[in-house]
Amino acid sequence: CESGADAIVMGAGLPLDLPDLAAGHPKVALIPILSESRGIGLVIRRWMKKGRLPDAIVVEHPAHAGGHLGASAIEDIGDDRFSFDRVLDECRELFKTLGLTWGSIPLILAGGMNNHTKIRHWLDKGAAAVQVGTAFAVTEESDAHPAFKHVLATARPETLREFTSVAGLPARAVLTPWLAKYLSTESRLQRRAKTRDCLEGFDCLQACGLRDGIARIGQFCIDLKLAQAVRGDVERGLFFRGKGTLPFGEAIRPVADLMHYLLTGEKPADLTEDTARAVSMA
Repeated sequence: CESGADAIVMGAGLPLDLPDLAAGHPKVALIPILSESRGIGLVIRRWMKKGRLPDAIVVEHPAHAGGHLGASAIEDIGDDRFSFDRVLDECRELFKTLGLTWGSIPLILAGGMNNHTKIRHWLDKGAAAVQVGTAFAVTEESDAHPAFKHVLATARPETLREFTSVAGLPARAVLTPWLAKYLSTESRLQRRAKTRDCLEGFDCLQACGLRDGIARIGQFCIDLKLAQAVRGDVERGLFFRGKGTLPFGEAIRPVADLMHYLLTGEKPADLTEDTARAVSMA
């Protein structure tokens, strides 16, 4: 906040104390990422006691999103309590109970928002907006490393994996060489878990499976692995990705093309089956 941020978007848990952390900065928008109505209710009620409401809430479906997922265990990511229909319906009742008007806290649906029809459907059902991640990460204007875009754009359903992160949450990523090797040795690494100093020296997680020796969760340095992905290190990086197909297949297109498609459903006239498979590595 002190650095001039306009908004704080926070996930990976229940940000019950975020208003306290942002105290003194009332103009900074606070936007939690949650996945079910129960968590939404807990956050709103706690924040109301602090005299603050979320400026918006991102509702992320763990069965479709990439990165850390809002379920307590991998086997729960497809649970019906995360369905957008159910969350929207239950939030309508929650808002009535709390005396809030519908729309006073915009609900932004995230996860699997990869085509115009789907986006239009959820906006008509009451969502204020949608969040799109992977599709923008692979656009021409994205500052991601070309190899990073290539990994995300060419991934297939069979090359995505759900696993337990070092943060203790389910996560979804592309099965790169490092992830394949890690998953094959995970149980052995967990048996050898022990407390140690942070590898990077700045303790990026409050609870870290590797640093704290928590054997039941991940045993790798997430900061190191994500940094390697940012640098385009396909062999050693961790590449988070959403589950759905991309609007233009493997093709790397401009943001303007993506926006036009998401808003109208019209794909670029020059996008053939062959060009959709051709990934620009320039």
